[in-house]
Amino acid sequence: MQTADRQKMIIRLTAAALLLFAGIRFGVLPWRDDMERLTRRVDTRRQALLQVGELRDSLISLSAVSPPASARPGDFSLFSFLEKAAERTRVKAKIKRMKPLAAERSGQFVENVVELKMESLALPELVAFLTMVESPELGVAVRRMSAEKKGEDLLDVTLWVASQRQA
Repeated sequence: MQTADRQKMIIRLTAAALLLFAGIRFGVLPWRDDMERLTRRVDTRRQALLQVGELRDSLISLSAVSPPASARPGDFSLFSFLEKAAERTRVKAKIKRMKPLAAERSGQFVENVVELKMESLALPELVAFLTMVESPELGVAVRRMSAEKKGEDLLDVTLWVASQRQA
């Protein structure tokens, strides 16, 4: 009878050890790993939030600076400004589309945007056009640019050029 009791005790201790091992392996360790991963994720998001705050502060400070009113004529038109820049840099024939987009109001400024689609443009032509168009004095800047390679030395380019004025 004593051997049977001893065997039962060994079986119970083994079962308890297995249950303890399974509880640690499949309960505690995954929970701990999840907590570490979530902690890292929270830290990453916290850093991103701090960067967004810094960017917001810099945007507010930049928004306070407006282009000088005397540098831009009262009848300034972004569309005609871009046409003249294209004529001066000899890329007007390569413009396939010029489309004014809806004006956006942000705070005390109104932003006018024109989308330009140019095809078969050489890199020096693009650089000359961008140099002519980027004008901090007039409050004109390229907001978005995408380029696709076409052929050996040519590009198809889409530009979003924006100008800001006070509302």
